[in-house]
Amino acid sequence: MGLRLAVAGALALVFAGCARPASPSLPAASADVIVVPGCPSLEDGTVSRCQWRRATWAAELMAQGLGKRVITSGSNVHNRFFESAGIAAALVELGVPAEVISTETQALHTDENIAYALHIADALGCTSVMVAAEGRFQTEGMCAMARRWGWDCTAASPPRWWVRDRLEAGCPAVKTEGEPASSWVPWREREAARAAAEGTRLRPLSPFRYASMAARGERGETVPMPEPPVPEPTLSPDDGC
Repeated sequence: MGLRLAVAGALALVFAGCARPASPSLPAASADVIVVPGCPSLEDGTVSRCQWRRATWAAELMAQGLGKRVITSGSNVHNRFFESAGIAAALVELGVPAEVISTETQALHTDENIAYALHIADALGCTSVMVAAEGRFQTEGMCAMARRWGWDCTAASPPRWWVRDRLEAGCPAVKTEGEPASSWVPWREREAARAAAEGTRLRPLSPFRYASMAARGERGETVPMPEPPVPEPTLSPDDGC
């Protein structure tokens, strides 16, 4: 109850100037952990409006007691700032305690967002996840993958009007630290290097990967769960679910 009240209070303070929107429809069931897929920060590391939209929805779900923890997912795909770090910073601004947030830092595609987040969820001792994004296509697609890999998954996307009204007055200016420009490699170059190392073709973009994985599943083919290139920091179940 304390966590729920704290997050709800912080949400009210951050968006005090916004119109007070009616309550959105919420999932009927809760989950151990809420997974928030990434989108890019601004070029100077400022948390973007896209990241605020996703963080605001995830914070609302936490305030309603629908999750115990949050995993934000996303590498520094389109610029040198990690997408997962931007959303995590917004969540903290919205009152979600940093100690219940885990960041996944390697995913370049949506299937990797959910797969790599599930590896972290498993290390935390979680058994159910909820995907919090902005549209049904992404949330349902990610949950379909999670279920294919044996996880209980709830898709949760807010009504567009609710997000719009919540952010009507604007968002606080929050910045994160990124990878040094001298060492950052754009995702297309990383993909090309991976394809060359594996002797494979470049992978299609996420929407095409959804369709391909769904078709393979319908044919009864096994769709392997992607493994992160490098394990994320070791997490103890005692610190998790």
